[in-house]
Amino acid sequence: MNIDDLNFIDEFSEILSAAGVDRSEVCLTGSAPLAVYGIRENGDLDFVATPAARKKIEALAKRRSDCRVDDDGHMVLSGNIDLSRPDRYDVVGFDDSELIHGDLHVTVDGYKVIRLEVALGFKAAIRRPKDIDDIELITDSGYVGSEDWSWEYVRLVPIWERPSNSNGAALVSLFKQGINLLREEGGSMTFVKTIKFLIRRLPMEPLSHTKYMIGAAFSRLGELNRNVRDDTKHTIGATFSQESFRALPAILNDQFTQAGMFERNDLVVSVLAQEGTELADPKRLLTEAETETVHLSESGKILAGVQQLADLIVEYGDRLPGEATSLDVPIERSRGEPLQPRTDEWVSETFDDTGSAVITQRREQLLKECGTAFYLFLWPAAQEYFDEIERLARDRVSVIDSTDYRLDGKLAKIIRDIYSVDKRNEKWVRDKKIHELQKYEPRIRVLSFRLPDPDFQKKSAERLSRRTYDLKLDLRKEIQQIHPEYTYATCVHVTDNFAHNSHISELLSKLDTYRVETTQTEPNDTKQTD
Repeated sequence: MNIDDLNFIDEFSEILSAAGVDRSEVCLTGSAPLAVYGIRENGDLDFVATPAARKKIEALAKRRSDCRVDDDGHMVLSGNIDLSRPDRYDVVGFDDSELIHGDLHVTVDGYKVIRLEVALGFKAAIRRPKDIDDIELITDSGYVGSEDWSWEYVRLVPIWERPSNSNGAALVSLFKQGINLLREEGGSMTFVKTIKFLIRRLPMEPLSHTKYMIGAAFSRLGELNRNVRDDTKHTIGATFSQESFRALPAILNDQFTQAGMFERNDLVVSVLAQEGTELADPKRLLTEAETETVHLSESGKILAGVQQLADLIVEYGDRLPGEATSLDVPIERSRGEPLQPRTDEWVSETFDDTGSAVITQRREQLLKECGTAFYLFLWPAAQEYFDEIERLARDRVSVIDSTDYRLDGKLAKIIRDIYSVDKRNEKWVRDKKIHELQKYEPRIRVLSFRLPDPDFQKKSAERLSRRTYDLKLDLRKEIQQIHPEYTYATCVHVTDNFAHNSHISELLSKLDTYRVETTQTEPNDTKQTD
């Protein structure tokens, strides 16, 4: 590291000298650490100062016409040098004194520069467009996780505690992009879909991010216009589409009642029959006419084609789990009377106890393999209040089962595997979590639960459940209120879509030998999720 790699360092030194401030009383922040580490040049020079140094610099600023002192204490000392408002890094829990006098900086040729770890955490909390670019540069630099790197200095900030005005620049930028795309592509074909996108997309984010998401939606107008003509299988809103295929997990998930009861057990009986376990004549049990495709109502209920769907499930065979979400079933949207529900009550009335148990077991296996069961992970950092968090979860969703695992020597690998299918999760965030969680006994608890209406929203490259997003956010907020020592994102993780669920089902099937006795004694809950 060389201080000469910093732009405007001579000008900064002259300001300190003119104000009578020693280098030991200030610390360079902003993009300075990126410059001294050789990651990118700094476009300006930001710094923090001790209260005594700040008074001296303010006195200098008031004597000079090229300087400005803002009400919040921020000072513009030239076109290139800025003194930040007092304690600007409080968003990540650090005050100016800690930055200047603690071990949160490195010293380069007599100048204090905040550590790269501190900069990463701060930029992740602020998340302006330039910060997001810098995060990528930092994570690609090779310094993250290196021998000199310390995760202790990286702070993860809850999304609800991030600055509410941090996305103003992003809003302007995204609107400009949107206008340009509209000029190039036109907006007539995308108007309806954009309105639908706005209505359904915005609730995914806290209110502080709403402005950003409006801009993001607007910027996608042109992109949507290009894709609309060919988008026949997956659309933003089913109301405006005519599907010819539907993913197997989505079909199965629509066969639940609002109370969380699966109502197509005749499908399970047909699957068992195809597999050689004939509990009864499936043709006698099916009251529908045979069809070449599966007929679905607008709400997704099967109107015809139970036998055809069972045939496909058996044909898919060992592709479940793992590939379930990529298995598309030919469908037709129809109008008509729904089939008679075949719930657990029907099973118990039609089959003896042995047959009922076989059907229940095969049904749960099938649903989990196809990804209709969602998962809530309680991480090692929350061991002392596993039961407490589970009770909070049971108040919100219908829990299927709860299992504890002790992952001696496997924790880091399992966490990486869990997050490997999550396209949103940044590698450095995952590695920070692993660092924190390895401080504890490697015990986790996994709850599987049902969501009759996941309310999927389009977000970046994935369709994500708004229900699981809200569940995760609510639990994290409650945990923080009850346990102030809680470290954000180290207590719970929730799967967000069928692909995640199917992946986790396959992963957990390989962890049976790591199961341990669960101390939770409360019975499973049948609370409705609506």
